[in-house]
Parts: sequence; structure tokens; C-alpha cells
Amino acid sequence: MIYTIACAGTDGKEDGKKIIQEHIRSRGGRILSTYIANILVVDASYDDVIEVMNSLRPYYHEQYFPWSIREGDYFDLLK
Repeated sequence: MIYTIACAGTDGKEDGKKIIQEHIRSRGGRILSTYIANILVVDASYDDVIEVMNSLRPYYHEQYFPWSIREGDYFDLLK
């Protein structure tokens, strides 16, 4: 399934976008777009997307959650 994830850095600890990409790839998913700084378009299972987003919670203040996860390609949704 294709998902668009709005992501952000982790206050100088590790880059959230990089962590998400590595996790999705390690589970057999694909990264479809990284063109916009804080947006990733991925082809992965919903469970894998939720798992990696939850794994980032310790790095962020509670105000940053929930992050935006939408089904579909962000760029297609703009058309």
C-alpha cells in the first residue's frame, strides 16, 4: 500500500526521515519519493509504517504526535 508520511528531524539526535527510510527498506518496503524535505512517499505495509512511527516517540516531544500518515501519494492527491 502507498502512504505519504510527514516526518521531521529528532532534535539533533538522529534524522527521523532517515530512520523511517531504513526501517521501511529493511521490511521489504520501497521509498517512492523523498523530494520534499519533510515528506516521504512509501510503498509498505500499514503495520510497518505504524511500527516505525511509534519507535520514534522517545525522540520527540508529545506535541509532535500524531504525525500525519495518509493513504496514497501526496503528489497524486494534489492533482
